[in-house]
Amino acid sequence: MENKDLPAYPTSPNKNDPAWAAACDGGLTKRELVAAMAMQGLCGCSIPGPHNRPKNRAREAIESADELLKYLDEINTEQSEIRASGTGSPPDTFKPTTS
Repeated sequence: MENKDLPAYPTSPNKNDPAWAAACDGGLTKRELVAAMAMQGLCGCSIPGPHNRPKNRAREAIESADELLKYLDEINTEQSEIRASGTGSPPDTFKPTTS
């Protein structure tokens, strides 16, 4: 399972209480949570016009979520490789990339 498909707020089921465990199953994936946050920003800061349709905002929110999660995976991989090599500590700050 890819990182984007993992639960945003994972829980550990309480095996002693099946009703509680069933209620905590499922929920939002990381991708869905990040897309919802992006959608909120797009709706709050949008410029009125024919280009600004809900379907376009939804597509942009999902694309933004996918790019963020992809970038975070790349950064996490780089940091893991640096730690594994023993050549130093990964940087605490990230350098922005240009597209």
